[in-house]
Amino acid sequence: MAARLNTTTDALAGTVLETEMPKLRHYIAAELKYAATAEDLGQELWIRAARNADKAVDAGGPYLWRIAKSLVADYLRGEARRLTAA
Repeated sequence: MAARLNTTTDALAGTVLETEMPKLRHYIAAELKYAATAEDLGQELWIRAARNADKAVDAGGPYLWRIAKSLVADYLRGEARRLTAA
């Protein structure tokens, strides 16, 4: 099991993320105001993709884009809640 996880995670890092991550980071940064927040969400994207490495490798870019869009939407919803609560 551990060997399979490492192999799949290596495949994820070596192929899908390598080609998609620059575009994903650009998208996240364009949607948010702060570079540090965009970097944090980029890291969260990698963590979520690594957790589901089999799915990320099999589905490729569209799966990663879905994660990125969900992270941005969740972040923006949280910001809107914080602004209305203040």
